[in-house]
Amino acid sequence: MATCADVCNQAGRLARVLGEGETYAGQSLTDAFTRLQRLIGAWITPGYLEIPVPSDTSDELGVSPAALNAIELNLAKALASLNGTPLNPLLLEEAKDAKDLLSSQSVRSIKLDMGAGGLGVSRGRYNIVSDS
Repeated sequence: MATCADVCNQAGRLARVLGEGETYAGQSLTDAFTRLQRLIGAWITPGYLEIPVPSDTSDELGVSPAALNAIELNLAKALASLNGTPLNPLLLEEAKDAKDLLSSQSVRSIKLDMGAGGLGVSRGRYNIVSDS
């Protein structure tokens, strides 16, 4: 799994803020990580992601490959903006498409109140033979 630092570094390379083989360090890593935290936080509310906001750059992101791709591409947008680096229009489109795919795949949990007045309250095990 990718760590938050890995994601920040990959996004920095996609944004052409970092060169091949370069990595963020010090305040630059902190700034990139803060942007990552904000991105993840913003995507939790609409249900795009179901992970906690990471608290450290060494935290691993337990997300699907599609979600990781969307995070890296959209973080690249944010990092390019932060650094005043023009972003390739194709990358911008790919970032949008990746986020759209993620939003279409998001699954929201529906909670159903099955209180005392609810549908078919069971008082024990169901007996398939007697249907009770």
